[in-house]
Amino acid sequence: MNILVIDNRRQVQFFGARSIVADLIASAPFGAQVVVRRAPDHDLPKNFPDGIVISGSATSCLETGEAWIPEHEDYLSRAIDARVPILGICYGHQILARIIAKKTGFPYHLRKSPAPEFGWAKIHVSDSGCPILEGLSGTFYSYVAHFEEIETLPAPLINAAHSKDCAIQAFYHPDLPIFGIQFHPETKPHMGDELVSQKVTSGQTLGILNPGKGSALYHESTHQTLFGNFCRIVAQSHSP
Repeated sequence: MNILVIDNRRQVQFFGARSIVADLIASAPFGAQVVVRRAPDHDLPKNFPDGIVISGSATSCLETGEAWIPEHEDYLSRAIDARVPILGICYGHQILARIIAKKTGFPYHLRKSPAPEFGWAKIHVSDSGCPILEGLSGTFYSYVAHFEEIETLPAPLINAAHSKDCAIQAFYHPDLPIFGIQFHPETKPHMGDELVSQKVTSGQTLGILNPGKGSALYHESTHQTLFGNFCRIVAQSHSP
């Protein structure tokens, strides 16, 4: 099994999407390979792997002027046509909705969030049939960090989760292995609390959620279950 992580991070200290890679390595079958390539550096492979995870990014989901973005979306569009399982996280979640809308012609809307989220949000699972959220029924806490969001999904994507201030925290395609999550299951308590603390120290108060409470609210089973589900989906798609 080969899984490609498309790293869209813009801050050098986050290059490599190390937390996502660590979670995939821990969840994938023995012998699986996890490779990182950077879309902003025009570094996407020519061929498709068995599965793709798209990282978050400081890049606006409303922005289309940078040359790497059409290249990125074209690669993902062709991967969707090839039925490659894809999981988009935050920015990846948002652009997957845009790609599906372009392919289907159905209306959708991305926007600046009326209520941004930074910190530890309670996620409510609204569709227990979402394969990527299997085992996470009910509610759970996860780190969130976004100024933008999906307001409306294009058909046939199905909304699967929400939080108090974000109506679309997860989606899935009913016929293709395509999944999006607005939240960040890869962000562990110490890192999330540090990032929130930095924002508070810099004077940001808008959208701060449960600062310093990561260890009390987050459970390892969240990222283990979600990335485990994705690796299982990839394995099933990869089986002859």
